[in-house]
Amino acid sequence: MTTEMFTYEDKSEFANRYCMGSSGQIHSIIFELFNSANKWATDNPEESKDPDKEHFILWVEKIVNELRLAHTYAETDIAKLASLPLEEYKAELSNLTDREKVKLNLQYDTFWQANNIVYLINNGKLFDENACGLLGIDQLETIADMYVDSFWMQSTTLEWALINSMVYSETINFARVVNDTPKMKFLNIVGYSLWQTSKFVFKEVIALILTAIASNIVDSSQGTTYWIVFATITIIRWLNPIKVEQIKHKAKPKLLLAEMIGFYDAKIKHSKFNPRLIRELLHDLEKKGASYSHWVYHILDRRLES
Repeated sequence: MTTEMFTYEDKSEFANRYCMGSSGQIHSIIFELFNSANKWATDNPEESKDPDKEHFILWVEKIVNELRLAHTYAETDIAKLASLPLEEYKAELSNLTDREKVKLNLQYDTFWQANNIVYLINNGKLFDENACGLLGIDQLETIADMYVDSFWMQSTTLEWALINSMVYSETINFARVVNDTPKMKFLNIVGYSLWQTSKFVFKEVIALILTAIASNIVDSSQGTTYWIVFATITIIRWLNPIKVEQIKHKAKPKLLLAEMIGFYDAKIKHSKFNPRLIRELLHDLEKKGASYSHWVYHILDRRLES
């Protein structure tokens, strides 16, 4: 009979060295990783010594420490606390009320919490580092690299947190490029794009009417000369590269941003997402001009293979 690599007591003892409570996200990640180690040892008894117990513990310690370090890139007070080792964090709580401690402890045990991008845009906080709470993309990719490389480990919570935070980061950065005015509303993003398109169509209708009038002046009988003049003026106007560039540069980026935000808000809110669907949707967005870390795809592929 194959015994588990780690007992419940082993997992709890380890988690207590890094977490304030037992209901937080990092606690869940730790338990999921330990449980996957037990499953690996059970399913592969002949290989259960590679990785061995000591090596595994060191690996999880490194993952958790990297999760903490990712917060050093966010310019928020809680992020600074979240990046501290447990004992240093506890020392920082001495002057706080019990209510404040409970709130901070829950945040301390949370690696990543999905943000509302529409709220940030509508309230003029898109360029506010405190409100956005971006994590370091390089740090996130370092964690993703470690995780993907260790095929014998699995944590759905960690997978979701990495994918969600990296997609969020890329979406915020794209939104900042598209929105040159910090207080621009989300509805303005879609509305502006639709307005540009509608304005182009309206102008085109007016232009066609004026072209018809001009052609009629040249040939009131609407014979061959009328249609030659009408077609020539219209073709020259349609081939005007300025109009094409206006539609391309003003409408498309904002419509793409609206799609990126819609994808983020609707498809990866929870850890139980469909990896195949997410991969296809990300690929479709990238074909339209979006850009995401290749590690997002690696993590999705890993879940598909599990």
